[in-house]
Amino acid sequence: MNYSFTPTILIASVCFSAYEAESTPCETNGMAGCEGAYVTKCTDTKEAREIEKAIAKVPEMMFSQTNQRKKSYVASVCEKISKFPRVQMRNRYYLLLMESACKVNLAKIGELVPPEKKEESKSRLGLQIVGLSRREEKIVFLLDDAYRSLDWLASEIWEKLSFARIPASGLEQFEPFFKLIEKLKAEGERLRDSPLSSDLIRNHVEEISERVERLYFSVYLRYSRNSPDPQDRALVEARFEQVVGRPMCSSEKYEAELRERMENDEKKQREKTMRRKKQGEQP
Repeated sequence: MNYSFTPTILIASVCFSAYEAESTPCETNGMAGCEGAYVTKCTDTKEAREIEKAIAKVPEMMFSQTNQRKKSYVASVCEKISKFPRVQMRNRYYLLLMESACKVNLAKIGELVPPEKKEESKSRLGLQIVGLSRREEKIVFLLDDAYRSLDWLASEIWEKLSFARIPASGLEQFEPFFKLIEKLKAEGERLRDSPLSSDLIRNHVEEISERVERLYFSVYLRYSRNSPDPQDRALVEARFEQVVGRPMCSSEKYEAELRERMENDEKKQREKTMRRKKQGEQP
């Protein structure tokens, strides 16, 4: 997908590239494929080797394990990372964790679902997923579960980076979501000519994009311990536009939408209360 880049995006992209350029490939053998952009230099310690090996296994765990086992495994990796003494390396290990998870090969899901018999080819979901066979529906369910697992992981890492004793930069905080959006868009390209390419991926991307905006305005700008650096803000906004394909909404628009949501919620609550009162008055 081609995007037209504004001068702000181009400048910020250069800054982001320079940020990545500070990193060098891992020189140890502790982790296969440890070429992630967020590792400065892998220290030859037992703790570092354990973290790198655990991160390398994440794609396999995200793909093959139950949700509970996935979450338990990720929690154990995050616990190891949280104990790493250097703040910068902790942040970069968290980001490498997300990068590693996004390397999961979701095309294998289709290979694991056996072909169906002709008499079983009628869709079980009717209008929910029109025109899909039972096998295709199962693949869609498994893909959706995988996307949600990656979404959960991005949220967990965002929380670790945002609420640490020394919070990460804004760009680092939101990078897990940006990595996820890139993964989902790559999935969209992979499934472009497939009947499985319904609105599933588009809905995920839109929901995550809106969540990033919400967290950006309501947490990053409003509740940061220190006032966000203007350059850091520009990097986040430029990275958002680069990945999502549209500019981040303005603070005015966000506040207006927030007020509208609050008013709608209050209206629904009043209507719910009135219904309960009426039901209570009935003999």
